[in-house]
Amino acid sequence: MKYSTDIIINLYARSRTMSFAKRYKPVDIGIGAPNFAPPDFMREAFINVSLSPDYSVHQYTRSEGHPRLVKILSKIYSPLVNRELDPFDNFVVSIGATNSIFCALQSLTHDSDDEWIVFEPHWEHYTAMIKMAGAKVKEVPLKPKKDKYSSRDSPSSSDWTFDRKKLRKAFGKKTRGVVLNNPNNPTGKVFNREELTFIADLVEKWDAIALVDEVYEWLVYDRNQHIRFASLPGMFERTITVGAATKTYSVTGWRVGWAYGPAYLMNYMKKSIFGAIGDNVTPSQEAVAIGLERVWAERSRANSYLVKYPKKLQIKRDRLVSALCRAGFVTHVPESGYFLLANWTGMKSLPSYLVGNATDSKKDVEFVKYLVKEVGLEVYPGSPYFGEKHQSKGSDYVRVCFVKVRTRSV
Repeated sequence: MKYSTDIIINLYARSRTMSFAKRYKPVDIGIGAPNFAPPDFMREAFINVSLSPDYSVHQYTRSEGHPRLVKILSKIYSPLVNRELDPFDNFVVSIGATNSIFCALQSLTHDSDDEWIVFEPHWEHYTAMIKMAGAKVKEVPLKPKKDKYSSRDSPSSSDWTFDRKKLRKAFGKKTRGVVLNNPNNPTGKVFNREELTFIADLVEKWDAIALVDEVYEWLVYDRNQHIRFASLPGMFERTITVGAATKTYSVTGWRVGWAYGPAYLMNYMKKSIFGAIGDNVTPSQEAVAIGLERVWAERSRANSYLVKYPKKLQIKRDRLVSALCRAGFVTHVPESGYFLLANWTGMKSLPSYLVGNATDSKKDVEFVKYLVKEVGLEVYPGSPYFGEKHQSKGSDYVRVCFVKVRTRSV
């Protein structure tokens, strides 16, 4: 396979900043992983599984998903999509959400002329995986409603919107599907019902598939509502929804993700996952299942984990937004997730080589290196989250992760 230009550019931008950071040992607020332990009940579940005398939890399990895990997933998601989901027909379990997305694209891309529509900015791996499947990428930009904000504005991530004419034009006879990340990484945008309905109408009109990444589904702030795409009228039969334990329960290293959808689409997924990995990790699945059973049992309590944890993250978000605004960044306050995009170009007292590099498409990389060296903070450059046509626009931003605890003053 020949790597595309954008893959090489993005890998280069990330590697330049990460290798530079190793020399200075900054505080990393770029990587999307907590620097604190998972909740006690998840750690206890993992410990108990590892010590269990039950040999079955230490051996191979069902390749499509550990029975205990898919059963609790069925209980959780059935009421959320308004239908009874069969644990064995409507679910597959994967090694993280990435594995589900990759296998979905591999199994559902049938022709080199197939096209997948992706909203940008987006997690950079989407386009790489689409191209690895042999398909073409059509990117539709999300753009802030205003061309320019001040650091006093603190606009919401809901300001990132798409042009409906451009989205309508992107669909066509070659459209295989749309990859929708909702809530969105890196903006933190939560698509509203009107936006989702517009997308759904186009999916139905062009007989397309929706591959919906909802790994941040439980981390929603400020009373915003996350609407599951599969719950919209007529969309369940066209939708593969991807989720994971990794983000919600701070277990990114456990690598437990899943997908659910109609049986005919899950059959494609099952074949692809079995061919790619054979079997998933049994102990991790067993531990996640135990944790989810607890969350399900306490779901109606006012102090349940899924109520308390987003509130905790919202406080972290607000603290970071306040600090960035004081420093001169323009931050779009995320409605959900782990991340925010911050525009750094209006900051005062920047070194002349950054101010004078207005046309440099990789000025964000230089800015990140400046933060590492002079401030002791590592964030991620914004350009890798934008497609080739908009890399220069993306370089106005950096991505910052707020799912952190303070380790030292900087």
